[in-house]
Amino acid sequence: MNVLNSKSCSKKNYVLLLMLSFFYIYSPIINGKYAIVYVFYPLVLAVLLRNIKEVKNILSSYSFVFILFICTFLFLYSLVHSLLGGQLYYSYVFFSYFFILIPYCICLIILMQKCSFNNVDFYRLIVLLAIIQSFFVIFTMIFTDLRPLFIPIDIDKSTLRSFGFTDGVSLGMPAFQGAAVCIAHVLFKITKKKIYIVVIPVFLMTIAVNARTGFVVIFIAIAVYNLLPIFRSSYVFKIILLVVSIILYANVINFLEGYFYIEAGSELTTMYWVIDGIVQLNQIISMQSSTTTDEMYHMIRIPEDTSSFWLGTGHDIFSAIKNSDLGYVNYLFYGGITFSIILYGLFFYLYSLTLTNVYNRYDLYILTVVCVSIFVLNLKGRVFHINPMLSFLFLINFYYIFRNRIRFNVYK
Repeated sequence: MNVLNSKSCSKKNYVLLLMLSFFYIYSPIINGKYAIVYVFYPLVLAVLLRNIKEVKNILSSYSFVFILFICTFLFLYSLVHSLLGGQLYYSYVFFSYFFILIPYCICLIILMQKCSFNNVDFYRLIVLLAIIQSFFVIFTMIFTDLRPLFIPIDIDKSTLRSFGFTDGVSLGMPAFQGAAVCIAHVLFKITKKKIYIVVIPVFLMTIAVNARTGFVVIFIAIAVYNLLPIFRSSYVFKIILLVVSIILYANVINFLEGYFYIEAGSELTTMYWVIDGIVQLNQIISMQSSTTTDEMYHMIRIPEDTSSFWLGTGHDIFSAIKNSDLGYVNYLFYGGITFSIILYGLFFYLYSLTLTNVYNRYDLYILTVVCVSIFVLNLKGRVFHINPMLSFLFLINFYYIFRNRIRFNVYK
């Protein structure tokens, strides 16, 4: 896969871009202790200092100042809670927004500009990152005893899944791989190169052996792909085709569930775990009760007193006795409705700002899939903590918003 299209981009710059992009997106932690994203932070600062003119152009943007203001507010809000006895970890999370996410994003889009990237080059880079991660997934599947070196996991509780070289293995990484599936599909539509179809099954495998959240992103991608051209004359035909496809899909999945259940017997296999997840998704689509929806319903909690509802308690309930996995519930308990509105408002603002900088339906499609997915995945866990999908959300928004401020050649 040739992603180095421009003679103006040296191999050194591209290797640096690829390496920093991988560590930024996946934030791998070696041996459960050493976060590589911090190890390479001096390189990020060096790039920013050597390109101070481009950095100033971005910093002088009113949009950037507002984004920085909101991120700073979230950090100070969490810091006050920490000083009052709340969870210190949230202060770290929101400090990372402007200490890790923003500097890395600016650094990466500057390196992209140095390599004369256009939109297709950007998408190729994302697919290449997913391919590299796939190699790590396969490697750790073969050498399972080495997994603790690459992923901070409890080996005894992760016999069926958790492979790769990444953080966020149970939520963010599979979601990012799911986003890479839809980007590979777009690249195939644009370039007609079959390699982008070939890599899709590989990405699906990396999702299947880690967490089913990636399939949720793919389903959202299918829905968005069919809903965006709503005013086209062929839309009615597409809706009919989609309904027929869902009916066929439901019957095939029900058959597969029965087959793999018989094959598995009393032992839960990885394949049965995957099929069971698709069955539950099928039940949700059909408005039927499922294990997932039942569990989510029982995890809905609301702070009991008024002050906690508006300002939060400084603690989430992820590990409480009456716990909840739902991100919306945990952020509500931690910071109250005030904190939640500002947090979600930041990403609505990013999306609305980015919409003014997209120029074709493919850009709009990918952007919408990523932004919708992040809010859906917040039902599964605390997705606005640092993880691969959140990092990608920041990067794709910063790319679209600020590329023109450093003289990006969007279409070549």
